[in-house]
Amino acid sequence: MSGLWIGLRPGLRQSGTAAFRHSGISEYHAAVTEQTAPFRWGILGVARINRSLVGPLASNGHELLAIASRSIDRARTYAETQKIPRAYGSYEALLEDPDIDAVYIPLPHSMHVEWAVKA
Repeated sequence: MSGLWIGLRPGLRQSGTAAFRHSGISEYHAAVTEQTAPFRWGILGVARINRSLVGPLASNGHELLAIASRSIDRARTYAETQKIPRAYGSYEALLEDPDIDAVYIPLPHSMHVEWAVKA
């Protein structure tokens, strides 16, 4: 699958276990919290590959909350068609949404680093 997954903004809730490495020693810690709130995703771009993500990103404790495009009209049309609650006319606007926990970046490979750093 193409695209770049970026997630877990600092300070977010976690589920499951986490592994940390320090000086070559692995330590395993229990989850910070076991909240029932959904993990909320945003997608930067309205690429065709997104169609295969809409279902998985809206199930099993996940919520597909927002889509962004360089055109607000394209974002709104895509959001309405896929039943995504929020649409943004710029990638920056989606990244500023405090309710987004992680983003999927289906942009061309040459743009991955730029948007991963911004995310």
